[in-house]
Amino acid sequence: MSTEGASAPASGAVRMPREWAGALARLAAGLTTVPSTALALETVAANCPLPGRVGWALLLTDDSGTHLFCSAMTGLDPAWAPPLRPLDTSGARAAGAAARGRAGQGGPGTAPYPVTGAPLTFAWRALPLHRPSGALVAVRPDGRGFGADEAALLDMVAEHMAACTARLTRPGDRAPDTRPRMRPLERGAFTLDLRTHEVECDRVVARMHGLPPEPVVPLADFLAPVPGSDLPPLRRALEEVSARQGDYQLSYRVRAPGGGHRYLEARGRAAGGSDGAPSSLVGHITDVTAEREDRSSRERSAGRRLERSDRMLTLTGALAHTLTREQFAESARQAATAFGADAVTVAEGERGQLHVVTAHGQPPEYVAATEGLSMEARTPLSDAVRYQRPVFCPSPEALVAAYPHYAAVVERLESRAWAAVPLSVSGDPPAGCLLSFKSADAFGAEDQALFVAAGALLGRALERHRAFRTEQDRALELQHGLLPSRLPHPSGADLAAEYRPAAAGARAGGDWYDALDLPDGSFALAIGDVQGHSMRAAALMGRLRTMMRAYLSEGHPPDRVLGLANRLLASDNDADPDGALLATCCLMRVAPAERNVALAVAGHPLPLLHAPGHAPRVLGHPPGPPLGVDAGARYPCGRCPLPPGSELLLYTDGLVDLPGLDPDKAVAGLLKALADAPEGSAREALDQIFESVRPAVPGDDVAVLLARLDGDGHDGGAAGAGRRRGASGTAPPASGGPS
Repeated sequence: MSTEGASAPASGAVRMPREWAGALARLAAGLTTVPSTALALETVAANCPLPGRVGWALLLTDDSGTHLFCSAMTGLDPAWAPPLRPLDTSGARAAGAAARGRAGQGGPGTAPYPVTGAPLTFAWRALPLHRPSGALVAVRPDGRGFGADEAALLDMVAEHMAACTARLTRPGDRAPDTRPRMRPLERGAFTLDLRTHEVECDRVVARMHGLPPEPVVPLADFLAPVPGSDLPPLRRALEEVSARQGDYQLSYRVRAPGGGHRYLEARGRAAGGSDGAPSSLVGHITDVTAEREDRSSRERSAGRRLERSDRMLTLTGALAHTLTREQFAESARQAATAFGADAVTVAEGERGQLHVVTAHGQPPEYVAATEGLSMEARTPLSDAVRYQRPVFCPSPEALVAAYPHYAAVVERLESRAWAAVPLSVSGDPPAGCLLSFKSADAFGAEDQALFVAAGALLGRALERHRAFRTEQDRALELQHGLLPSRLPHPSGADLAAEYRPAAAGARAGGDWYDALDLPDGSFALAIGDVQGHSMRAAALMGRLRTMMRAYLSEGHPPDRVLGLANRLLASDNDADPDGALLATCCLMRVAPAERNVALAVAGHPLPLLHAPGHAPRVLGHPPGPPLGVDAGARYPCGRCPLPPGSELLLYTDGLVDLPGLDPDKAVAGLLKALADAPEGSAREALDQIFESVRPAVPGDDVAVLLARLDGDGHDGGAAGAGRRRGASGTAPPASGGPS
């Protein structure tokens, strides 16, 4: 249904939101300088504050006012493109009526102008342009109609567009035509007497050489305005002309009266005298300066296009594999570098506030001010995020014109040009990117389109980062859920454990630990590491822990438990080689009453033992291969005396496998930390051990498990004191293994 002639309420009757008024001011300012109707329509699309997606079509009448022509279109599917043929205003539906001065709007089932194959599910409004006659059509793809306040806003947009199109189509004030065209060339005739070395030329050639209009001048005077560097090749060419008859072409420069040079091209024929030798050169000289400048301009333009293409290719490659936060931050930095920006900020809008995802090159106070900034605040970045429209301020003056509240501080800003573009992300939260430049007018109209395209690429990279972050959070949640919610309290021992994921941005790992009371009064300690950092690794960790608890509860010794787990995992790997995973494990049965410990290891770091009166040491025990490698592998079981008051420390390799540090030195540091651990609870001791050896920026996740045995079966504090008396230094890593 359409309603031709329907008029919106008078703009004064509609209360204009403040942000709409600001957007209209920016739109009006932008339309005063655009050089074409196509860019004018892009300016409308970028600044009109209508919510949701809106497409636009601009149709202008010919000089007779009887026919409409499509002048520009943006934001519309190709099926909604107006016909290329002229449309009779008397029969061009609502667009024709708008060109005759009557606004109209419609909804699903109608179209404002003839279309072929377009889904007629859109809502639209056709607005008259009175200077010159024409129509501006706004189309809303979601089918939601334009309310009274929105219709009033569109009427004001149409007024600004009408003023702009009048300027662009007014004779003598049209936008410059950049189409290639023929230019009149300045050309004059000359004759060079090769025997007297005198030149006869017309007024045009004399003016080119800065000479008075005399009929004949000496060759030396004729060549006086030629730069000295150009004279040697020119004289050699004249010597060749004097030697033989024929057609010649000479190119040279002359100094221009106002400075610089003009480029001239002489073409002529050397004619012979009675003796057969050339006696004169007759021809014409053409000023080709404009042609050379045009060629240079085209070459520079082609160079800029190639440079922009290279920038986009570089940026596309950099963003293709972005996953982690660090990778996304580096991609944003490369985007800034590619476009010559000095700083970049990427922010998301969530719960009415901006939250900085990454920033590079920005002063810390700017980043702090942006974090948590209200989305209602008027800034280029908040507007780009909130309205999902680009904002370009190529100079401080443009910034103040669009955002008057910056007038008092603009001179204190380091940047002098700003480009804020929305990032194309599906779903919430919306996001945007601000590029800042320290030089005014650091980008032009052609760069603006590239910035918008770069925003689309950054948006896809941000989506990948979000998906990765979601996967990581789920894997970490799964991993924490599969670890023991609390440790048992075995008789005669105090247990403490810790798991910490890798540095922010890394994937969830497969490190795990467990402790279990056994039916015979002993207890089991287990720690392991599943290959890889993924949901599959976390899931396998849970399977291994559950499997081992079941086998241990049945009374199987550590070596038997590892053997059974190995066969099951090896069978899985054989069935799915592409998804094969390996795992390491250290499994112990601790019997305080029997004062011994049984140990089996599958490719895992060996545990540490700190017995009273002795230095901490590594339990030297021959390990078997990792689980899942060989279904027939065997895992030796060793036994070691365990005096009352002893400590056992199990850990994963993330605690000692540190970049730039020798593994033996890392283990020695861990032994020292165990020796220096405070008396008291196992929790207090483990916290100090962990913090004394944990790297500031961990590269891998870590699991640690500490068991402190009572000194006499009852008094753990006395055991701690007895353990420390006489215990100093650390033993070598391989000393004193189990028997």
